[in-house]
Amino acid sequence: MASHYCNLCKVDVDAKRRIRAGTFIMILLTGLLWLIVIPLYQKRCPLCKSRFLKKI
Repeated sequence: MASHYCNLCKVDVDAKRRIRAGTFIMILLTGLLWLIVIPLYQKRCPLCKSRFLKKI
């Protein structure tokens, strides 16, 4: 897994996509077509939830 640097936390983190209840609802409502969109979600810092990351 690639490491990223969070500009707000000032630490190196392993960024992840946030998949929550809204994503699962959209998957059900669109008949699984929303699964195509999930890889396009931006990765976020697990500490502060910021999306402003630099790849190291």
